[in-house]
Amino acid sequence: MKRKIISLALTLLMAAGAATGVMAADEGATGVMTPYAESADPNSFWNGATFELQRTENTNEWITRELERMSERYHINTVTIYGLENFDDAGSDEYKTHLFNELKRLDMRAVVRIESYDAENFAFTKEDAAKVMESHRALVQFVSKPENRDQVAYFALNMPVDDGTVQANLGGVNSETSKKNQVTYAEEIVRLMREETAACGFEDAKMFLSVFYGWDNTYDIPSYASAGADGYFINNYSYPEGKIPTAEDDDATLINADRLSISMETYRSQYGDAPVVIECGFHTMEYNGGAATNQTAGLVADVAAKRKAMRAMVEFYQQNYPEVRGILYFGYNLFKEEGNPPTVMDWSLEYPTRDTMPAAEGLPENGAKSVEDASSLNGWVVELPAAEDGLTFTECPPVQQLVIRYRADKDAKLGLYSGGQLKKTVTLPASSDYTELGVLLTVVEDYDLTLQAENAAGLRIDQVLLLEDMQAEYARLTGSAQAQEDEDASRGGCVTGLSGGEVAYDSSRGGEVISITYRCDEDSVLTLRSGSQQFALDLAASKDYTTLEAQIGLAPGASFSLSSDQESFVLDGVQLTGAPAPGGVGAESEDAEEPQPETQPETADASVLPYVAVGVAALALVAAIVAFALTGRKRKEQPDGEE
Repeated sequence: MKRKIISLALTLLMAAGAATGVMAADEGATGVMTPYAESADPNSFWNGATFELQRTENTNEWITRELERMSERYHINTVTIYGLENFDDAGSDEYKTHLFNELKRLDMRAVVRIESYDAENFAFTKEDAAKVMESHRALVQFVSKPENRDQVAYFALNMPVDDGTVQANLGGVNSETSKKNQVTYAEEIVRLMREETAACGFEDAKMFLSVFYGWDNTYDIPSYASAGADGYFINNYSYPEGKIPTAEDDDATLINADRLSISMETYRSQYGDAPVVIECGFHTMEYNGGAATNQTAGLVADVAAKRKAMRAMVEFYQQNYPEVRGILYFGYNLFKEEGNPPTVMDWSLEYPTRDTMPAAEGLPENGAKSVEDASSLNGWVVELPAAEDGLTFTECPPVQQLVIRYRADKDAKLGLYSGGQLKKTVTLPASSDYTELGVLLTVVEDYDLTLQAENAAGLRIDQVLLLEDMQAEYARLTGSAQAQEDEDASRGGCVTGLSGGEVAYDSSRGGEVISITYRCDEDSVLTLRSGSQQFALDLAASKDYTTLEAQIGLAPGASFSLSSDQESFVLDGVQLTGAPAPGGVGAESEDAEEPQPETQPETADASVLPYVAVGVAALALVAAIVAFALTGRKRKEQPDGEE
């Protein structure tokens, strides 16, 4: 990754830190995927990105959250939005009003796109300009209101020269009719837009026209200078020549700088030093398993190459073309199906949280910061030096077990938050080396997860695993139970020694069904204990990992442990599914005075297991035996995790 210029003081600090293997991070050196190494004043430079609006259960809350992240995490100060005129329901401006209020609060800007047109009948005529103006009139009037206009960076006036349907109406993109009509349309749409904004009192509204010389620079596009626009925006994407570029390539090769220069020199020949905004983006082969389609604009090998290319691209324009007033990256939260065969491409800066997440790819909160640490798995870790410092992961997968890889100078108390609520507080024992701690935690799919320090403990987090199942090797082990490596296990680890020890899971989500993944040379009896209750499950011998499902009715928050009567028994992990059972196994009674003695194990045959329910108002054991469904199946091969 190409870093921004670092001051002498910071350079000396990093040199001093190198002796300990820990270096302070400049803003551009973290795992954050952004083209912008630092924040910028939007009055000086537009650090922009396409923002794909979404309607959610709470759209206004979502807008606020995403704009804050764009500003704080990605250093974005300007958003461009397609289809803003249709975002609200008919007759309503609720979401647009909230959007512009939040832009004002965060000192951000919006590019208002005048984009939509009737391709079948469009021919760059004055009549087309009038129709486009009319279809966007309500939007123009809304953003031109006194309370909104200060947040408008400029109006982006689309010139759809890349639309094959439009060019067919004109005899081709390089026909004399097309070139003549383009100039006519540019002059008319700028004139109509100036009239409309002036009528609304928006006297200094800026009009930028789109300029496009073709993906291969073969379009003979006329100058639109006669339209008197305030500036221009240009699509200028890198294209690989030969092999797909990687992070090992130099910057010029990575972004195909020679090709980018052709468009820029053509622009200069027509518009001199008139302000221009660059629209560009990158996607990866890695996202689609290494397969490439015919959409090669902005294509690089992987995320590392993408991160480096974005920074290199911004520096290329800032160092060589002072007329570049801003960059609009395509796009902040955009995954778009393109190419042949159609493939979803990862243009986005923001990726959903994966099950294995380097801490540096999370969002540091308050005083948390990324630091370089050679002793970590990922090279960069997140340090939480004080209480209320946090680390957030967005749009998480469903989680039943969280595994935190960390080190801490002293016992660290950590609050785990999801959906805006404190879910659990855990203590991470002091450790001078990186170690892992597993915690049972329920996070609903697509919810956020925040790890927040509750004390100052010198805590550094290297990596977190967000697991939908509960791996045995990360549970609490007692007696002779030991975690072992096993390449055949779902995540490369298992637990042995359960004939003299236990795997304990504390404060589970509960659930109707428990799935147990194991292998064992002989038939075995697995004992499940939860509080004073105890059950026996007959498991058939299996040389390969097999999953057993049984209805057990665990209560919300129930703790339980597993042990076996066979030395050869190996436990991979368990998973709880279905609704937790209030008052079921593991339920606590507020009226209990003393714990009841454990019952003796009951042995069930291969198709029937005991089911015991505990009354809410009394701890007395109510014996009730219910049929258990036992189904053994070979465990499916696990897909490789994303790196």
